[in-house]
Formats: sequence, structure tokens, C-alpha cells
Amino acid sequence: METNNDIVEVSTKTGYKNPLGTIGLSWWEVYMNASLESFMVGYGDPRTDRYFTPSVGGLADNSPAQRFDYAGMQKGIPQGFNFNTPKEVNHYKFHSRCTITADFPAPLMTSAEVWFLRAEAALRGYSTENVKDCYERGVRLSFEQWGASGVDAYLASDAKPTDYKDVFFEKNDMKAMTAITPKWNEGASNEEKLERIITQKWIANFPLSLEGWADFRRTGYPRLLSTPNNKSNEIAEGKFARRLKYPQQEYNTNKVNVEQIVSTLPGGDKMSTHIWWDCNPRLSNE
Repeated sequence: METNNDIVEVSTKTGYKNPLGTIGLSWWEVYMNASLESFMVGYGDPRTDRYFTPSVGGLADNSPAQRFDYAGMQKGIPQGFNFNTPKEVNHYKFHSRCTITADFPAPLMTSAEVWFLRAEAALRGYSTENVKDCYERGVRLSFEQWGASGVDAYLASDAKPTDYKDVFFEKNDMKAMTAITPKWNEGASNEEKLERIITQKWIANFPLSLEGWADFRRTGYPRLLSTPNNKSNEIAEGKFARRLKYPQQEYNTNKVNVEQIVSTLPGGDKMSTHIWWDCNPRLSNE
């Protein structure tokens, strides 16, 4: 998988409908996240308008007063808000929505992701390829995949993620978690190089959210904004989910096996428990 002709995806030509299109455009439930805003708006990323529509702006029912006019801006929503609670979240409904429609092919693996994997492999000494070349090839293929221009300027950019400013609540404002740039720095430490690779891989992998979550748990990158409205009784403030819990149906129908497996989990059947490959010592207290 070296060019965008090699992307593995589920085609909609056979009648398949991309469920993200239904969830996003019909149900109004797929929006830009605050962390993605921090990175993509901070970088002036030309792919932003390919991923999301600019905010419509204005107020919905039960909305508090807005702090600034956000019409036309790419605005994300902080984690932790329940869209089934109108009094809390309807006011975010005019923020940036996902552009993917039901007729959009569902990507399973892209060539851009492969080049980022090759960059990380070379960084770790698993190959003799040039890390910078693999990294930049991944970015270039992502731009090409999404029909975005300006990749040369992007790869030469020293832009940094921007702070997040909530349209309605000052308490949700958050400082950017990193100063990592798109421009490659050959003199950086291997850890900084890894952060740069995974950050761009995370952006390029949109909308493959599970891939992004796996990389985040495995490496700690990208450095995401925290959850200002944490309703979990298992995940501490400033921390993130490490796994999904077994559903109650498994306990009801497969009790012996589930309980045996859970007995091997150091933290028990909780979302805060690290699974076997999520074992980076630097992240052991996450």
C-alpha cells in the first residue's frame, strides 16, 4: 500500500451506506472535537474544511449567551457532553459538523497510515528507511486523498496547536497540550519525533476513530485536551478511557468465561484498566 490507489475501503457502489453519514447528517450527532480544533485550526490545516463544515453560528433553544460570534469558524465541542440532555448541549448544535455522507466510502486502511507506520518502524530501528521521508510521504498522501492543497507549506510550517475557547462557557476553555509542529525536526529527540508522527497520523486517520484511540493508548499521542465535564465514576479527572467494559449480556450468557478473564485484569473490568498491549511505562498511571 504505497499510493492512494491502494486504499482499502468499503465501496458504496454496491448499495452499502456509510453509517457515519446517517449519524452525522441525519441525526446531527457527529461534530468536530475540541482537540481536533486545537490541532487543525492551530496548524491552519487545509484538510479542515474537507472533514467538517464551518459553524453556522447562532443560538439554539435553551442556549446561554455566546461569548463571541463563531459563525464561519471551525469550532469543536469538548468531550463529555450528552446530546440527550437538551438543556446542556443543544447550544452546540450549530458547531462544525462532519462532512461525510452516506455515499462516502468507508476506509478500513489508507496508504497514508501505512507510511506513518513505516516512519515509526524506522524510528524504532525496525527498518533502514528514512524516518522524515516516510513521515512526509504520509502527510502528502493524506492531503492528496482529501483533495487538499498546500502540502508543501504545511510541511514547512512551525505553526502550533491553538488554545481552545468555548463559545458559551469560560470554564471549558483549555490551553493547548503541546507545541508540536508539522515541520520535521531532525535534531529532536526520538520521543518528540514519535509525537510528531502519531499526531499527524491521528489527523490523517480521520474518521478511523478506533485507530486513533489505539495509538493514543499505545503511545500517549497526540496530547489531547481533557474532559471538562467528566461524568465517569471510573476514570479520574484528566485521564482517559483505556478499554471498553464487557457488556452485561456477556455476564448473563458467558459468566464463567468472562469472570475468568476479568480475574486476570489488574484493574478489573473498568474503563480505566490497561489492557495487555497498553503497557508503555510512561503511561502506566494514565
